[in-house]
Amino acid sequence: MKPDYVVCVGGTPGFGWLTTPSDEDDPDDVLITEDPQMVARFESTDEARPWFDRLRVAHPKRSFRMMTINP
Repeated sequence: MKPDYVVCVGGTPGFGWLTTPSDEDDPDDVLITEDPQMVARFESTDEARPWFDRLRVAHPKRSFRMMTINP
């Protein structure tokens, strides 16, 4: 089984993963979940990279990293 790629938000207690914003949220908001079922999952680093890069530019004082998570 191939793992999914996720964006981990540093400085969060425990695991903090990026979750997908709803239509009512600003796409540059950092929405964090600790629930692995709610995490924004990507099939590849190429798919996750635009989210990762946009958040790093919008929030330069926060730490972001990509990691894998089992489906």
